Amino acid sequence: MHAAVTMLTLAFVFSVPWESAVTVGQIGTLARVMGMAAAGGWILLALVRRSCQRPPPFFLASAVFVLWNCLSYFWSLGKDETLMQIQTYVQLLVMSWIVYDLAADERDYRRFLMAYVIGCYVVVVDTILNFLRGEFAVEPGRYVGANVNAVEMVVILSLGIPIAWFLALNSPRDSLHNKVGLVLHLGYIPLAVFASFLTGSRTALFTLLPGIVYLFSSMRLMAWRTKFILGMLVIGSIYAVSTQIPGVTMSRLMTIGESVADRDLGGRVDLWERSIELIREYPLLGVGSGAFKDYTVYGSVVHNTFLSVFCELGLIGFAIYMAMLAILGREGFRQSRCGQHRSLAMLAIWALGSLSLTWELTKVTWLTFTFVLLATEWLAAPAERLSGKQLRGDGDESE
Repeated sequence: MHAAVTMLTLAFVFSVPWESAVTVGQIGTLARVMGMAAAGGWILLALVRRSCQRPPPFFLASAVFVLWNCLSYFWSLGKDETLMQIQTYVQLLVMSWIVYDLAADERDYRRFLMAYVIGCYVVVVDTILNFLRGEFAVEPGRYVGANVNAVEMVVILSLGIPIAWFLALNSPRDSLHNKVGLVLHLGYIPLAVFASFLTGSRTALFTLLPGIVYLFSSMRLMAWRTKFILGMLVIGSIYAVSTQIPGVTMSRLMTIGESVADRDLGGRVDLWERSIELIREYPLLGVGSGAFKDYTVYGSVVHNTFLSVFCELGLIGFAIYMAMLAILGREGFRQSRCGQHRSLAMLAIWALGSLSLTWELTKVTWLTFTFVLLATEWLAAPAERLSGKQLRGDGDESE
């Protein structure tokens, strides 16, 4: 039964990067359907096992954060929005726990990472096909895939780069299946960079950097010949695909300095200023989870995760959220060098993307947090690494 539930959860992780592409009637996105199926299967599995592992500190802090969202209903200035947001937070917390619980060993962990990368391929391929067909989004020179928002898309794909590189370096190569996986993981990097630039999103200029830095920093311990070959392959392939980016797209990417100087940033500055005004009015408790939309003309979100949390949940909620991130950072530093650099690159990508996105309430965010936690369990530094049983509290440490 564990294998069947794991497969359902892998299907869910695979669908997360392109969740906006397919909807199922009145239920919602395909990812939502997959998540419901995985949750139902996990509940049955938990009943059969009649046991539950001890949650790590991150999940305890997350539970407190979700509880604070629930309490904000009592002072919320937009109670309908708060109720909807509370429901989503509960679902995300459960989803994160299910993935964490089902990664029973390092092999399962790698399978979850691989499912995410393959899901990103769906977005990459659809973006490139739209580019070849000349089907731009919003304005000429901007292409997206799987109906994903352009800025969100570059963060989603950027997160896949350190994951794909990690899998390429650490996966076994003793079979045809694993060798095909190696090609897919290495091929993902230039294709993800290409697709990200095709969006014309200036965010890509920043979110791609941590993954690329991780890529080259991880080569330090390689033999010079391997280092040279891999480096030239990566640089050459990225350069080759970048030459295919349309001039109008490159022109938009190069307007980042002008956009900052004009305090424009796609209209985000006005939203940030409005959120700061609300923080000054309601500093301690905030306006209530999800209630910021009631204070903008078009029902917009803040487009900054940190300001969004502070504005809606006040200083107390913001402190809890930052505690969650601090725990993740600590977990990242506890990992072996290979896991540490990968996890910190992912957190850096997420943080950079969150400066222009309201992402505290997305599946990708909570999946990223879960991947970092699992890296601590299965890629811990030698001095801190315990067996899976010990870490999960499933057995006597003296065994």
